[in-house]
Amino acid sequence: MKKYFGILLLFTILLTTPILSQAFTQWPDTGQTTSYTTTFGEDSDYNRNPQSYTKLSSGGVDLPDTATSSDGWVMVKDNVTGLIWEIKTVDSSIHNKDNKYTWCDSNSATNEGDSGTCNGTDTETFINTLNNGSFGSFTDWRMPTIKELSTIVNYDSYNPAVDITFFSNTSGPNYWSYTTPKNNAGQAMTVHFGKGDVSTGENKSITYYVRAVRGAQPELVANLVDNGDGTVTDADTGLMWQQNKLILESHSWDSAFTYCKALALAGYNDWRLPDINELKSLVDYSKMTPSIDTTFFPNTSWYDYWSSTTGADSTGDAWAVSSGFGSSRYRNKSKSKNIRAVRAGQSGSSGNSIIWYQDYDSDGYGNPNQDMSASSQPSGYVFDNNDCDDTDATIHPGATEIAGDNIDQDCDGSDLAVPVDGTIKWKLGAGAVTSLAIGSNGTIYAGGAGLYAINPEGTGKWFFSTGGGGSTASPAIGSDGTIYVGGSDNHLYAINPDGTEKWKFS
Repeated sequence: MKKYFGILLLFTILLTTPILSQAFTQWPDTGQTTSYTTTFGEDSDYNRNPQSYTKLSSGGVDLPDTATSSDGWVMVKDNVTGLIWEIKTVDSSIHNKDNKYTWCDSNSATNEGDSGTCNGTDTETFINTLNNGSFGSFTDWRMPTIKELSTIVNYDSYNPAVDITFFSNTSGPNYWSYTTPKNNAGQAMTVHFGKGDVSTGENKSITYYVRAVRGAQPELVANLVDNGDGTVTDADTGLMWQQNKLILESHSWDSAFTYCKALALAGYNDWRLPDINELKSLVDYSKMTPSIDTTFFPNTSWYDYWSSTTGADSTGDAWAVSSGFGSSRYRNKSKSKNIRAVRAGQSGSSGNSIIWYQDYDSDGYGNPNQDMSASSQPSGYVFDNNDCDDTDATIHPGATEIAGDNIDQDCDGSDLAVPVDGTIKWKLGAGAVTSLAIGSNGTIYAGGAGLYAINPEGTGKWFFSTGGGGSTASPAIGSDGTIYVGGSDNHLYAINPDGTEKWKFS
């Protein structure tokens, strides 16, 4: 029997505020409650921010869940994101579920360089009609961003992939979002409500469905903090993410759960595979190849990352997010895909604060006895609280131990450089790598997908790409510290100790 956990972040929602101007910071749960494996860790084993909706009449007045259009039901409020959505109808009004539109934005300041097809039966005309008529007593209706639109997908349903109690009359195929993909101004991104796919982009001249929204403003971008220990925290959602600075973990869907369960990173052992909504929360659509902030997540693959969410209409598949362009799609569970583990971390900024720790010596590690609560990172404070001497920048968990000097440089409670009890000091899931080379300062060099430089304590120093297929030979180190390695692109690379290219020879 599997155990089931409910994880709920509590936050305040004002149900009758006429204009909701603050971007949403919490992602709702996927809605998937069906179990597809006996292995603990799948989507249905967790219920973080359960999907919750309220039917509204004109003016934003709450209605019971049983309300129909005859009771004045015209809108739906998402109680997690705060967004208010137009409902679709089967009458002859502008809200008819079968109405389709081309994508149009005539404002050159916001259309990313392509206005689309503005022909009178377009998205701009639709939105203007709603606002000119004060639909629902409001005049701030707009097109949803791709992130906003994808939050109402219910991954336990298909055809349509929504909660039909609140989003009745939803047609299955594509609905337009306002988001233009970074690589093609002639397209806009869509959500297919048959299953819930997020597309890489569709030509703006095609006619698709539209669902208007009001409330939070675009675009939600993760509020990230590098914890300096191989993890990154989203200060809004409270989720802590595996950084994967060096090694890209790749597993089948089933073995991905085993990997996450066994992961011991930054002193935590409650890592899990993220659900599809959590994974989408990291996507930054202002970027591409990869569509993520590489300042915080270097060495991110352009390809698919597993989620814990199974395809409701195709149980041999699971949802994955492609980091190339931020699309989401089914992938066969037997295939090897990338993994980025997540854990619940601390409560996010929607009504709750994160605990930060003073970093007096500015070494990236905080004093566990000096803390403060804030929703964003205060100056001089960090997320990590494992510094054993915050007055000395040479002493912290990432420091190299100098044996025999009676100083515990790496804060492991010992003056020994190597454990004497036979336990593993650290390990990295590197997959297939070449033989190692060790520099005079203790830096470890390993060939794999490229050349990895690893600090003696097991943290990443830098990564150098040696061509699409990686390294083909073990690295060698010259007397001046230059590292030499062969690449799969038939080049010999000379790399400086700081990870920059010195030269290459074909």
